[in-house]
Amino acid sequence: MRKMLMLLAVMVPVGMGCGGEGLPDAANDAEPVAGGEDVDAQIAELTVVLDIEAAPGVTGHLHSYAFELTRCPEPLGWLQWLNPFPSAYASHPLDLTANDILIWHTPLSLTQSDAFSKTQTVERGEICGATWLFAHGGVTFEDELASLLIRRDGQELARSHYASEVVLVFEEPLVFESDQTVNLRLDVASWVETFDGASSGALGARDAWLSLGAALTPSSE
Repeated sequence: MRKMLMLLAVMVPVGMGCGGEGLPDAANDAEPVAGGEDVDAQIAELTVVLDIEAAPGVTGHLHSYAFELTRCPEPLGWLQWLNPFPSAYASHPLDLTANDILIWHTPLSLTQSDAFSKTQTVERGEICGATWLFAHGGVTFEDELASLLIRRDGQELARSHYASEVVLVFEEPLVFESDQTVNLRLDVASWVETFDGASSGALGARDAWLSLGAALTPSSE
């Protein structure tokens, strides 16, 4: 059964080398869930699926790097009134050695409708959102080195060489107790309308990053 997930989203520039060249090696730095007799009872498979709905005349790609789950904070009771910054919304650097990281370093083509997915075994619990890191990491796609590149009818609308994070905050927690799939749908036509007309590819990329989270429609099953 599919359950709709409402989300809020913000874009966070990543303070590191161009395109993520300063990032750790995503392919080698992921660590397995800690061992123990009850490991099998504590973990399950989480699959994240991105469905691309292509738009006529629009070409290009996003370069995904990693997808970090945001665990819901433990209730603090009366102590929460002493902390003006809820931990669920705290900004922090992406830790590629954490168990809640889905290493997803792959280009996501926007040229045609397609589905991209990543499955990983993680600890069960309540998930309040995710941080999606986009960076090319020095890897080209179709002879282009870009974390984000979008053209319409051959005209460049947005281009970014730098790494950026899109923070997704679910309005309702996702209760992750068994194998589950989170679906994210991207309507490219609607998304492009939010930054078409920018005076440069760099400004178009800024607006594209800022509007990407709102352009994603999430659900779970």
